[in-house]
Parts: sequence; structure tokens; C-alpha cells
Amino acid sequence: MTTYDWNSASLPPFVRRTDGRLHGEIDLDELARTLRDAPTRAEVLTRIVGPHDLHVFEQRRRQRIVRSAAAIPADYFVFASGEAPHRAMTKLGGVPFLPASMPWPRRRGTVGDFYAQLSFVDSKDLLPSLPGDILLVFRFHDLPDVTSWQEELYDFVWVDSTERRLIDPADVQQSVQVSKNCADGYTWATMHGYRVRTFDDPSQLDLLHAKQIDDVFLLTGEATKVGGAPNDCQSICPPEVPNDYRFLGQLTAVWPTDGVPFPVVNREAPLGPHDFAERNQLISGPGDGITCLYLDGCGNVRVFFSCS
Repeated sequence: MTTYDWNSASLPPFVRRTDGRLHGEIDLDELARTLRDAPTRAEVLTRIVGPHDLHVFEQRRRQRIVRSAAAIPADYFVFASGEAPHRAMTKLGGVPFLPASMPWPRRRGTVGDFYAQLSFVDSKDLLPSLPGDILLVFRFHDLPDVTSWQEELYDFVWVDSTERRLIDPADVQQSVQVSKNCADGYTWATMHGYRVRTFDDPSQLDLLHAKQIDDVFLLTGEATKVGGAPNDCQSICPPEVPNDYRFLGQLTAVWPTDGVPFPVVNREAPLGPHDFAERNQLISGPGDGITCLYLDGCGNVRVFFSCS
């Protein structure tokens, strides 16, 4: 059994550490106890970023949705700010789990920006027989005539979690566009994920649509996740994904919720309407969309998109 050595003493009580697991895990019952007296916003928020979002989502699920026999297990992630205590964790931004022996991704003379990584280390029962344990996602912002809704923007690298010789943080590279944004004071925050085993249930989509019920978003959570079902399946015009494509998971841009406790795992205090500096440190990812990732029949990662 692998031992992942990092200090969890400062984590809130609803985060559990389990021997042999890479990610800290969210205990939904303890989370509900922690937030039992917390105010809930009147409007329904579909995006799951932090513990409070997850709590509201799961409580509403229990009230409004009956899990069917066709439900698909999924690992959702809620985020904490800063570099991950272990480099192999699911994360957004920061330093990738890139082996020192691998070159930094480049394409057509441009440098790729590290966007995110999905770690399948704790989810191998959901998606066995993958090309690696960790999928690194890069975006090429300097490519001419390529928009954020085109697959050509992306590049992917599979890495085994047993890799020990990783790049130095000082060797992280950035595109001209992202470097300019950093110089202007705008950067994507670095975030890392904590896992909860839950489910998606797209089998009920047609039923809810027929009844004109507004709880469709409860069937496939709008979260960064491994396994489950993609959010693009509940779009008005879902993409035509080939039958031999296997859904890996999805990445969502992070915009934390204002006015609630635990907008992220490692911040208990709510974000106020004028906490601009603090909020900017907790925003990560491009726009407000969802990047759905698939593995095609040849072992290549393919991208489809869903609007939030």
C-alpha cells in the first residue's frame, strides 16, 4: 500500500485522510454538521467549487432526486487554494506532475500553458486500464486563429504516479499571452482538489425534461470530476460523441461563491462583495465553461465542451 506523507493537521473536520489514498476525502455527513447553521443563498447555484457548494448540491439531491439503479459512480473534487501537498493530486494551475525527462509541451513554435491535471490514482475502480495515472492538460494560447472552443488548443500528457524525478518549479513555462497577463496583474489561481465519491444519473434526463422539472442539473454535477457522466450530455444540443469514446472526466473553471462559509476547503470565512483581491486569488480556469474529456478507440484524449 502506498503511503502519501503530507500534513493534514490544518484541514477542516469534514476532510478525512485514509491510508493508501492520495487525496483527502470529503465526509458529507460531517460537512452537513459543520454547515448546519450556515445560511443558504436563495438562488440555486449549479457550479460546485467549494465545500459549501457541495453541501447545498448534495442536500438538494437528497430532497429532490431518487438515485436510480442506472446511476454511474463518480469522484467529484472541491478545491482548496495553493499548491497541492502532493504534486500528483488533481489540481488547477501551478506546477504540473511532469517528469524531468519529458520536454515541456510545444506546438508550432509556441509554448503550452499548464492548465490542470486529473489524477485517477484514487479512482482506478471507476476507470481501469488507462494509459497513465495522471492526465496533464496544457493549453496553447499563442496559436493564431484558435479559440477556446477548439480541440487544437489542447495537448495532453499521461504520467505514472510512480514517477519521482519531476521538473523543478522554476522550470514551469508560460506562453507570451499568459506572461503578459501575469505582468498586468491577472493570473489563474493555483488550486488543488479534495475528493468525494458520489454519482451521476443521466438515465433520468428525459424523464425530468418531460416533466419540465428544473432539477436536471442535479443528475450530472457541474464539477471537476473523474468518471460519472459529462455535463455536455444535458446541453440543449449535446455533441455527437462516438460510441467507442470513453468518458474520463471533466474540468470546470473555478469561481467561488460569495457570502457563504467555506467557499474553498482552506478558507472558512465567507467572501464579501468587496473582497476583490481575495476573490481574484480563488479564480482559476478559462471563462465559465466545462471541458469534457474522452478517450477514443486509439487511446487519444478528445475534448468536447459544455457551457455553464
